[in-house]
Amino acid sequence: MKKTRNAKGITLIALVITIIILLILAGITLNILLGEGGIIQQAEQAEEQTDKASLKEDIYFAISSTKIGEELKGNTTLKHELEKIVDATVTNLELKEGEEGQTEAYYVERNEQGYTVYKDGSIEEGKTDFWDGTTEKPETDENKNWHIYTAEQMKYFAEYINNFTEEEKIASGMPKIESTTTVYLENNLDMGARHENQELKTGEKWTPIENFIGIFEGNNHSIRGIYVNEASGEVGIFGQARTINNLTVKNCCIITTNGLFTGGIAGIASNIENCHNEAGIIIGGESSCTGGIVGLSVGKFKNCSSSATVKGSSMMIGGIIRWLCWL
Repeated sequence: MKKTRNAKGITLIALVITIIILLILAGITLNILLGEGGIIQQAEQAEEQTDKASLKEDIYFAISSTKIGEELKGNTTLKHELEKIVDATVTNLELKEGEEGQTEAYYVERNEQGYTVYKDGSIEEGKTDFWDGTTEKPETDENKNWHIYTAEQMKYFAEYINNFTEEEKIASGMPKIESTTTVYLENNLDMGARHENQELKTGEKWTPIENFIGIFEGNNHSIRGIYVNEASGEVGIFGQARTINNLTVKNCCIITTNGLFTGGIAGIASNIENCHNEAGIIIGGESSCTGGIVGLSVGKFKNCSSSATVKGSSMMIGGIIRWLCWL
């Protein structure tokens, strides 16, 4: 019996060696087969993309089924349809942790792929982080850049810029934000503000981040659920910012009665690229330069879009940007 096992082992090894030799003779090296970007890795990536597409398709089907069920029966829930049709793990995501009745979305996970599905039918890839009302320090790296993974870290970043004294900034132990500092957004965030007819109904009002001199790198992630209502100044998620790249904002409401420059992302930005505003509301005052992305850009402005509703003086608004000054 032992001799038979050894023979089988030798035969298997010989087979593997033969396959490798044939691949080499065919011009396929081990690096092409197993290395970075090799055939096996490409196959795994293709399988991952297929799993993602399949999951997203099933989620859309569940959303459609929910809408039909609500119209016909009135007793169908999105969570029930997701669990039934998608055959995945469905987890409640709350606006504020621990508060009953505050479920805003669901995290749907299958085969290690996941999407955040909002009750309104919108979908975000990955698990969106909801703000719980607290703050925590962002992570940093050896180059003294900041990395924001959670809504709590985004709130800390805003507080650090707006409210920390120089002594408090030093005491925090965080690297000082300078013109060379990049702040990376590493996840989709929901800051939890919800409005109705431009009135804040749930969550907290956001104070624009003032005089941000670094680089905010959105990494193609999104920020949702911000409500701003300021009487004056530069108004947006950022009041003034030097550079903002690769960021999408969703369902944010930005209002001013007499702000100078108002935008869905920033009042004023020196450089802004690949930034987008989806389903937002921007309302500028009579004398405010108002845009769906930014009120005024004084440098590079490239590849931006907005589907937001923009209101204000007819002579002072732009769907994406009001004023663009090339320096």
